[in-house]
Amino acid sequence: MQEKVFVSIFCEISTGRFSDEMVGKMATGNEIYDFLMRDAGQCHDNKRNSIPGDSNIWYLGCNERCGCLVYENNVSSWGVNEASFKRVRIFIDRMYEDGLFTEEQYYNLIKTIKEGRRIGRMKNIKNYLIKKKKRSWFRERIKTMVSKRGAALEGKSVL
Repeated sequence: MQEKVFVSIFCEISTGRFSDEMVGKMATGNEIYDFLMRDAGQCHDNKRNSIPGDSNIWYLGCNERCGCLVYENNVSSWGVNEASFKRVRIFIDRMYEDGLFTEEQYYNLIKTIKEGRRIGRMKNIKNYLIKKKKRSWFRERIKTMVSKRGAALEGKSVL
């Protein structure tokens, strides 16, 4: 059984309500990891359809309002336009050093933080996800075309 630690993870965002699931909670490393990586559900297209993939961790690093990260006795809070991925990285590093995350979880968190840094500002998340989805679709289409072309060259038929 994993050890539970006290955490409070919160930020205020303009697009909607950030989850209060991890505000003032005792949680395991797995629960914290799952929360940070989970889809925040804040991005929607022009028809109000959800655009998946906006990790909670991104909002902690690039929101325009205030927020707070607490791990045991370590408190980091910020005001308007003071959010930073550096602060989020320190928060993650402390928990990793204390053995709350596996190496794979830590690597995924760091990778997601780097992705968030590339996005930059919270208002850019929606367009980033739309472009990412288009790139993914294009890559899959190219793979299918190459596969079919390769099979045709070998004299095999592909459905």
